[in-house]
Amino acid sequence: MDKTKWLLLTGVPKYDRPHLNVTKTLEGIVDEVLPWGYNETHLAGETKTRKVATYNITIENDGNRALAPIHVRDIFSPGATYIRSSLKPSSLSETEANWTLTHL
Repeated sequence: MDKTKWLLLTGVPKYDRPHLNVTKTLEGIVDEVLPWGYNETHLAGETKTRKVATYNITIENDGNRALAPIHVRDIFSPGATYIRSSLKPSSLSETEANWTLTHL
């Protein structure tokens, strides 16, 4: 008779101190077609596009206690602009977006 016992632990911290694991990954780049503005000159059949890069910023608390507040700053590449995110930034400028997470 097999007396092997299995134990599955979930939620166990990887570190015995406060620790955050932060990753930023490029999900993809697509050409987005934009509408022409009022009185914006263009040739018939011409399209107006922009390249849109989608990034995913993931923050995992893999330490042994909750941390708060967490301040996240994303600095934009030269020429890039912020379009949208799933979480509204606490502050936004032409060069960066900032988020404040109340706990993690």
